[in-house]
Amino acid sequence: MKKLRNFPILVAGIALSLAFAGCHDRKNQQVVKRVNEKMEVKTISDTTIFSRASSDTVDGNHFELGAEVDFPTDGPQPLTDSVKCFATKMLHRLIDWDDTGEYPAEKLHIPFEEVSKWTGDNILGNFFTHYRPLYEKYADGAGAHYLYLKLWSQTDTYVTYYAEFTYCGGSCSHEYEFHTFRKWDGHRLDNVISDKDLKKFVKKYPKYEYDEEILTAFTGLSDAGFLYGAWESIGYFEIDTIPYSEIKSFLSKEAQELIPDNE
Repeated sequence: MKKLRNFPILVAGIALSLAFAGCHDRKNQQVVKRVNEKMEVKTISDTTIFSRASSDTVDGNHFELGAEVDFPTDGPQPLTDSVKCFATKMLHRLIDWDDTGEYPAEKLHIPFEEVSKWTGDNILGNFFTHYRPLYEKYADGAGAHYLYLKLWSQTDTYVTYYAEFTYCGGSCSHEYEFHTFRKWDGHRLDNVISDKDLKKFVKKYPKYEYDEEILTAFTGLSDAGFLYGAWESIGYFEIDTIPYSEIKSFLSKEAQELIPDNE
């Protein structure tokens, strides 16, 4: 179990689109393949502070962006391309701090073809440099956004990433997510378990009833079992697992196909 920070929590069950130019999903490819080749990653981290002069403050406004990302460096190409595209989407989400449409953030999105060519520690630096003019022009008030994107689990049929967003202004909030990808073609699973099947599972295993509300929003696959977020007590959140022997038959078809028969 991994205990997460004691902050107000927003568990985002957001179905992110990977519809970047150059990103291709392969949802309909259902032939299960095992891939012994491991996806290699490099942990890249960087932070930067944007400043903007303000008429009502002496020092101006300071906004900090930071990220720590496990970025693919080698492995099956369909998978590495898909995860790179996904990481790009997550970085764009980190940077787009406002939903009002008052600034042209999406117009500054970096094409995936360009990001796919980046290597080494300059990846995050390139992102932050690219967006500096936007933040220095539009950022209003002090604050910070952080992204923690880590490779959580890898088998011969899938990889699972853990994503944690932190948003700080007057207070801090968090968003926690898992994202599982088929290893042989890079397809990101749309749905690990449906609400309907979750209710059936909880009915059969009432010991999980307390966690029912959280399960579908924050789930993934791992070699240790079915991953889900669960409350430990008020203000504390942890990652726990459910044995596949209990839950596998309730998972989506595409999730079941990735789990060995003996699990």
